[in-house]
Amino acid sequence: MEDEPNHDSEGQHSGLVSTTKSRKSPPLEGSESIRMRVLVITSFWAVVILLGLPVWIWTTSIHRARLPLHDMLDWADGKVNPMHPRTSQ
Repeated sequence: MEDEPNHDSEGQHSGLVSTTKSRKSPPLEGSESIRMRVLVITSFWAVVILLGLPVWIWTTSIHRARLPLHDMLDWADGKVNPMHPRTSQ
């Protein structure tokens, strides 16, 4: 009978923790502690938004180079030799 708890000589359970005892609650936080917690959380999000977001946008943006449209149109019109792009035919 392994499922039954062990009993000592007085008939009480041994090795079991009683859950009927009330737990002692932790002390209440002071206003200074709450203010510090709010300051830490606000500072964290300020750094994320003011520094992290612009850096993320800057590092993930795609650089759009200007296209040499004049040279491309000249090539499309046959004015540029493909072997020597700067000379005209």
